[in-house]
Amino acid sequence: MKPLLLLLALLPLQSSPTALQLSEGIVPQEWIEPLTGHRVVRLSQQSGSLSLYFHQNAWSADGTRLLISTPRGLETVDLKTRQLKLIVPRSEYRAGGSSGIEMGRRTPSVYYARRSLTGTTVLRANIDTLDTQELITLPSGASFNGVNADETMIFGTLSEYAARSSRTQRPQRTSMTLFTADLTTGTINRFHQSTAWLNHLQCSPTDPQQGLFCHEGIWQDVDRIWTVRFGEQNATLQHARQMQYEIAGHEFFSHDGQWIWYDLQTPRATEFWLAGVNLQNGQRLRYRLQRDEWSVHYNISRDGTMFAGDGGGPNSVANQTPLPQKRRLDPPQNGQWISLFHPSTELQPDHFGGHPASKGTLNCTRLVDLSKHDYDLEPNVVFSPDGRWIIFRSNMHGARHVYAVSTTPEPGTRNRASNRPAASLDEADANGTPRRLILIGDSTVRNGSGRGDGGLWGWGQVLQSRFDSTKLVVENRALGGRSSRTYLTEGLWDKSLERVRPGDFIVMQFGHNDGGQMFSGSRPRASIKGNSDETISGVVESTGQPEIVHSYGWYLRKYIADTKARGATPIVLSLVPRDRWENDRVIRSAADYALWAREAAEQTDTWFIDLNEIVAQQYELTGEKSVGERFFTADDWTHTTKAGAEVNADCLVMGIRALTGCRLRDALHKPVPK
Repeated sequence: MKPLLLLLALLPLQSSPTALQLSEGIVPQEWIEPLTGHRVVRLSQQSGSLSLYFHQNAWSADGTRLLISTPRGLETVDLKTRQLKLIVPRSEYRAGGSSGIEMGRRTPSVYYARRSLTGTTVLRANIDTLDTQELITLPSGASFNGVNADETMIFGTLSEYAARSSRTQRPQRTSMTLFTADLTTGTINRFHQSTAWLNHLQCSPTDPQQGLFCHEGIWQDVDRIWTVRFGEQNATLQHARQMQYEIAGHEFFSHDGQWIWYDLQTPRATEFWLAGVNLQNGQRLRYRLQRDEWSVHYNISRDGTMFAGDGGGPNSVANQTPLPQKRRLDPPQNGQWISLFHPSTELQPDHFGGHPASKGTLNCTRLVDLSKHDYDLEPNVVFSPDGRWIIFRSNMHGARHVYAVSTTPEPGTRNRASNRPAASLDEADANGTPRRLILIGDSTVRNGSGRGDGGLWGWGQVLQSRFDSTKLVVENRALGGRSSRTYLTEGLWDKSLERVRPGDFIVMQFGHNDGGQMFSGSRPRASIKGNSDETISGVVESTGQPEIVHSYGWYLRKYIADTKARGATPIVLSLVPRDRWENDRVIRSAADYALWAREAAEQTDTWFIDLNEIVAQQYELTGEKSVGERFFTADDWTHTTKAGAEVNADCLVMGIRALTGCRLRDALHKPVPK
């Protein structure tokens, strides 16, 4: 199949929509997105046009034509010529939401519904000849949702309603039943009756006997994702929630029919994933996303190598604090972009949905700026069959239109819309403000008031002298007594994050206070040991408030993800060692907190400095007796004197210098030649 590029090469090119065009209400035909270098073309001709919902099949069987809805009716867009062809006039059908229209996967046909007072009639139109055929009339209460893989059946729901006591009373649905209708005989087969709200019905693209549907409702209150064999009473739950406020939904099939993919949040508005389950072998995968990469809907290319997302508006879940608070973030952290994702090839063992699994990350490339888009209209991304274009709908120029964006940038362009930080420290803010190095952690980073209380110092208190203050300013926001958990739950992280600008750095060190009590006592601050996604729910005795406690590694991963979402660079440290020795060697944390910190960094592709090991080696060179006398006090083997803080800061600098490619090295004072 020849790509749409054949036509685009013949058309005049605009670098971006002009101010005159927008002021006159003219929607550009095509342009190069200024921030990303990707070409965008408008496929529709009339304002008010829409592409289909993200899981509806909108492509002709030969992959050359796209079905869209326009004010004229259902039209196809020829990908070679960009010509539109009216297939079904607007007056001949009625359907909305995610149902009632679908292209056939085997024949050049579009299936659609015409509703009347007596029921719903399903019709088929040939997109080549325009021949139209009435197939079946469904009873009252029936909805047509999709066509199966071999186009022999349609899949839908039948709703039952309680009798109304008056004509003005709103009908109350009492149950729903799935059904298939044979397109040759007209036979309707009812199965899987339920009192749940059944929605988002889809047919497998390859298995004629398999369907997918959801239990609709408040996402954190329902197990949403279900598959069913047509005609069977029992359905199979594909993802079971494992924690309070966990949500999973907006599910869809891969094009080979083997995978179901879906949005997963553990819990809602906290950690963001694109998750999948293989229907053939039960394999489970989930890929982590940054907060501002989250999308209302995702989709997958036909070869399974790429995903796409349509971003989220200001009211989206990504721009809210977790439940039960549900407060909008300030500044906003939602990403209003059409994005392209490539999954990482390296996977780690995982466990979610009650099953063994694997996890990785999605590498994001931003394609189209939707900051002017009103997300009351959902963009609904879908790949072209050849994977070279992503189709979406948008009102970014005022009117609703259907667009396509190239998945490859134009030659010679540079994507400046990455949410990764700039390449050089010399790229300062417009007002010339130096970058910040923000430290978060416990009393080994900042002791007491930060003025050397009791002769004790944290290494963060002496760190600024190691850096050129015209390039970088150290901001020590660590606080004594805090664990990886309580730095978050006490609101300290939110206040620190408010300080972060794109290009800044955040260095994190926790672990000293992550043991102890979890819910009881006066200082319940323990996290779950390890780096898992396990949670424990309980009530904090001292406050009477419920809390979901995560693992030490989970809290680090959250700090990492939030930092990256702000365009800053996170660096994870293992905790500095205590003045504890065994056989002339410093006792290390290589089997616990230092290990879990390293794992959290590796899983998120984040810089890591094993400060625990570097400092331990330096202490051993100094000797146990000298370390105890110079770097610690007689009655405290955790907190350092100023001399000990200076040594720890020097060890951190050694670790920074070893980070090949890390821009933070550029702000260090150059070593004095010996």
